[in-house]
Amino acid sequence: MIARIFPPSIHSAGPLEVRLPLSKSVSIRRLLLDAIASAETPIEETAVCDDTTVTRRALMAAGEGRSVDVDGCGAAMRFLTAWFAGQAGGTTTLGGSRRLSERPVGALVEALRSLGAEIEYLDKEGFPPLLICGRRLQGGSVSLPGDISSQYVSALMLIAPMLSERLVISVMPPVVSRPYIAMTAGMIEIYGGRCRMEDSESGELRITLDPSRLVAPATGIMEPDWSAASYWYEVSALTGCTLPAVEMPRESLQGDSAVTDYFSKISSAKAEAREVRLNLADTPDLAPTLAATCCGLSVPFRFEGLAGLRIKECDRLTAIAVELGRLGYEVKQEGEGALSFSGQRRERLQPVRIATYGDHRMAMAMAPLAVVAPGLEIENPAVVGKSYPGFWDDLIGAGYVVNMIKL
Repeated sequence: MIARIFPPSIHSAGPLEVRLPLSKSVSIRRLLLDAIASAETPIEETAVCDDTTVTRRALMAAGEGRSVDVDGCGAAMRFLTAWFAGQAGGTTTLGGSRRLSERPVGALVEALRSLGAEIEYLDKEGFPPLLICGRRLQGGSVSLPGDISSQYVSALMLIAPMLSERLVISVMPPVVSRPYIAMTAGMIEIYGGRCRMEDSESGELRITLDPSRLVAPATGIMEPDWSAASYWYEVSALTGCTLPAVEMPRESLQGDSAVTDYFSKISSAKAEAREVRLNLADTPDLAPTLAATCCGLSVPFRFEGLAGLRIKECDRLTAIAVELGRLGYEVKQEGEGALSFSGQRRERLQPVRIATYGDHRMAMAMAPLAVVAPGLEIENPAVVGKSYPGFWDDLIGAGYVVNMIKL
């Protein structure tokens, strides 16, 4: 299946009419915390997407010898590794898609083992699938690298309330995606847990968590997904349409709320005909959207802090450069964690078909570029179901023409 996309022929004077999903990142953490608090969350209070579906299904799994498949959800893989490791009396085989088996979990497994966990690799050392023999875990002190995935840190934080002793996590610098760690800490505190975060002079992040009895709040956590909102900032920038009339929280748990500041900087750079420079170490998931927008507007850029993109749903750093290259934009990879674009566009081949590599963010970030490449084709459009199942309907509602074509 491909999606063939044409831009809006007439731009509405009113705001874009879209139905933003609830935050996927907040939802997955809430599902874990609700499970620890022995609470049930009504489905309408969390995001409805592929990642929350596999997480909810996994948490409902019970019995000796259970086998859990989380498909391509990296957050579920890491969070549930910690969760099942702390469930005394059960044995779980935990795995997922082929791509998931290429995404590392070694640092997390070693940290859990130091807390008393019994985990074995079923294939390649350091990677899923895993055989987990659940037991009551201790507390203690663990150290984690901060430059691979913040999900390792969040996974340990989420199970800290049910440990037998205090947990102290030392996260070695540089610490990437720190807002996601802060999100986890904030949510634990909303549930009544105790969490303290401190920075050392050397840049080490020290997180102290005590065993706690969690109580699930009825309301007040869920908010619209800022990552999903970024695609409508892109559409607005490329088409001139007004942003959706959706109330987004000013004090958000989500680090991707920084998208408002980033798009303001892109707008200023375009007006002043200069390069925009951003360090996206805290918000790497926004890189595809920001790169596509700058290319569509011919705004030169340099984005840094993106080394962690190589272990996302795909090697997203390479995918961004390759797929924007199909549209004539020469985006360069620099070192292990930077992308740059001079602002120039070369002649492109027709028609343009964008590969998504099984990555929802690649599909959604590239689709609005039909404005500069009418008839743009997106492979495997169903991949958006991972976080934003209604994306294509909303794109049509924004005036784009989207034809789904079977191959």
